[in-house]
This record gives sequence, C-alpha cells and structure tokens, in this order.
Amino acid sequence: DKNDKEGIINSKLEKIIPNDYDEISKINFNYVFALKQGKHGVLDLKNNIVIPFLSEERINYDEQQRLFDYDIDKKEVRVTPYNVVVPNKTYSQIFD
Repeated sequence: DKNDKEGIINSKLEKIIPNDYDEISKINFNYVFALKQGKHGVLDLKNNIVIPFLSEERINYDEQQRLFDYDIDKKEVRVTPYNVVVPNKTYSQIFD
C-alpha cells in the first residue's frame, strides 16, 4: 500500500485505520499500538490518538490495571486510556 505503511480494515474491507503507520499491532478490542516516524503511540479503533507518538520505547499495556506504561526522556510514565498521568503508586484496578 502507501509506501509500505500499515493500516487496519474491518470485516467489510472498510479502512478503519489508514495506512499511515510504520507498524501496527492490536492490543485488544479497543486499542492499537502503532509506530510512526520512529515513535510509539496508541490509537483507538476510530483512529483517535489515545497516547501521543512521543516514546522511542514500545508502550506496554497492563490489562489488569487498564494502564499504559511508557518512557519519555528516560522517565517512566503511567497513564489511563484517557492519557491522564497516574502517580507512581500501585492500584488494584482503575474504573471508568
């Protein structure tokens, strides 16, 4: 496709994530890991940016706590799916 970029289509062959990304992998039914211009980010399935493309390291998703972990400028950041920073404490679970 578009310069060997990756995207996602649904079962009706409709494009839901355009071919704008260097690499894409699905996390679960709601989120997609993506790599764009050497930076990692997270998208929802409507192509909205959930976690901005700022990290040079892969972003991790804690399914149990429903939090994303990643590094920016060698500092670990933990955020909710709404990109709200969570203090460095352990929580048993996050509820919406």
